[in-house]
Amino acid sequence: MMLFTRIVVLSILVSLSFSNVKSQAVTKYMFGFGHGGGIPMGDLKTRFGNQFESTFGIYRYGLKKDWIVGIEANIFYGKVVKEDVLAPLRVDDNPLLGINETFSSILLRERGSSGYLTVEKVFSFQEESTHRGLKIGLGAGLMQHFVRIQDDTQNNSYLQGDYIKGFDRFTFGPAIKQAVGYHFYSDAFTYNFSLMLEFEQGFTKNIRNVNFDTMMQDSARRLDMMINLKAKFYIVAFSSGDAEDIYY
Repeated sequence: MMLFTRIVVLSILVSLSFSNVKSQAVTKYMFGFGHGGGIPMGDLKTRFGNQFESTFGIYRYGLKKDWIVGIEANIFYGKVVKEDVLAPLRVDDNPLLGINETFSSILLRERGSSGYLTVEKVFSFQEESTHRGLKIGLGAGLMQHFVRIQDDTQNNSYLQGDYIKGFDRFTFGPAIKQAVGYHFYSDAFTYNFSLMLEFEQGFTKNIRNVNFDTMMQDSARRLDMMINLKAKFYIVAFSSGDAEDIYY
């Protein structure tokens, strides 16, 4: 009886050794958070300086083919504004004068956002996919940005209410992005991590009817570009499908 048991166990082990283990279509649904920094390029560089960008997204990760499809929103922001939209309100480059001849404390800041539908592919370069390795991605969506005019003293009548829209250079249009980097998939825990270099291009224009500082409408087409180095962290909300199938 002991010999028979050993033969059965040995037969099972041998059969398993020649079996074909194949991943099924396991799908993971994830929330993603990212943050990084970079530099503006193209027409965006003439208006703003270096910036930061933060990301939130919802993603569907198909493990069988290592495709990640998602929808994500980004906000980008910075402290350097090269284009002085308030120049006509200044007197000999002095601080702005507000109500009752008091000085106005005005700060100019970069503010922008973008949203994309994204498709990414992970290449593990191994016989059996580990879901880790080079990741490339593409995205299509929309981009907008403007000059935030922050009046801390709240004493300048030119920069109150809707009147401020004549100075903010609000710009909007379609956008695309490309990304390349490294993706890490954790087998033991329900998280993923990636370090990506992202390149965005916005085909935008000013949508205000008139800029008050020039008293003209700016209808020129813009190519607003930026390149960011960004770390992304993904948390798996839930999974569907079987982990593996075994064929004899």
